[in-house]
Amino acid sequence: MKVIFVAGSWSSGTTMVIGALDHLGVPTFGPHFHSNDPRTPNTYELMPFRKVIMNHVDEAAMMPHSRFSSEKDFSHQLTSALRQFGQQLERGEFGTWPEGNPKVVALKMPLASMCLPEITQVFDTDIIIVHRPMSEIEASRVRRNWPEYFGAAGANKVYMKMFSDMFDHKLSALMTSHGNFVKRTRDALEKIINYCDLQFLEHNIEKAMSFVRKD
Repeated sequence: MKVIFVAGSWSSGTTMVIGALDHLGVPTFGPHFHSNDPRTPNTYELMPFRKVIMNHVDEAAMMPHSRFSSEKDFSHQLTSALRQFGQQLERGEFGTWPEGNPKVVALKMPLASMCLPEITQVFDTDIIIVHRPMSEIEASRVRRNWPEYFGAAGANKVYMKMFSDMFDHKLSALMTSHGNFVKRTRDALEKIINYCDLQFLEHNIEKAMSFVRKD
């Protein structure tokens, strides 16, 4: 089983990208977490995955919960919980795997972008990083009337931790900007298809593009 993890902050465009993957034919299973934003009510965040992350990371503080005795303790317990979640995925507890296709699932959650070492330790992971100007992220937060940590303040922490982890753990990723994904959707999707070895789904690219135009 391979995981395509869509990384980035809130309001960066991760929902648009994972939604396009879903319409391309990459399972995101369910149930999904729904937000109060009428423009993007479905976040495509798998609720059992959210539960694992939220049980280990304090969203408002954007750091491990205080019950962990050390960073090593946090990493060990999160890795263990992710392995159990992965076994549930494999068994099809959150949805049926498409017949005839390789087992590939797309996951996304901004807070989980701060947990790349643990995610990549457990899963065969392709990382797609979505980025957007901080001013646009903050404007989106204000429009949604969300707490400050969902805007530029939180985005700074997410990207700093994410890139630090990538350097320290020698991780690689495909990067795409929100603006480029909107303006050059076909090109952006083709790059994802090639990077993630999704050629068996490229016949669905028009469907995925249609979702992005709607978004």
